[in-house]
Amino acid sequence: MNNPIVRIVAGIVAGAIVAMAVIFGFESLNLVLHPLPRGIDLSDPAAMKAFAAAAPASALLVVLAGYVVGTFAGVFVAAKVARSQIAGIVVALLLVAAGIVNMLTIPHPVWFWASSLSAYVVMAWAALVAARTRGAALAA
Repeated sequence: MNNPIVRIVAGIVAGAIVAMAVIFGFESLNLVLHPLPRGIDLSDPAAMKAFAAAAPASALLVVLAGYVVGTFAGVFVAAKVARSQIAGIVVALLLVAAGIVNMLTIPHPVWFWASSLSAYVVMAWAALVAARTRGAALAA
């Protein structure tokens, strides 16, 4: 792949897929640890809001861990595939946007808002630094 545009698009797609897969994995683990109540209607926003409001802090911590690991993995993969930090930044922005939409749709405690938004920023930065550092070390 010599075309930089193709590499950037491929990086964004690969990074987004990796991030979503990791986050999905953590959320699946969360459902094993904290199952949904029997008979809950997943299409009912009020039922989902009530479930989220009653969720223990440990359930939110598993979700937060997914955001941390998923953001790092997705941004790192995007930057490495694209050989450009632009792809990693785009993936990070997509994750932040998705996180904000999620938190606006399903109410979350203030500490979760602050923690998750901070996690996206810090882990995206760490992944970009790691991708740049690894690339420099491999090129030497």
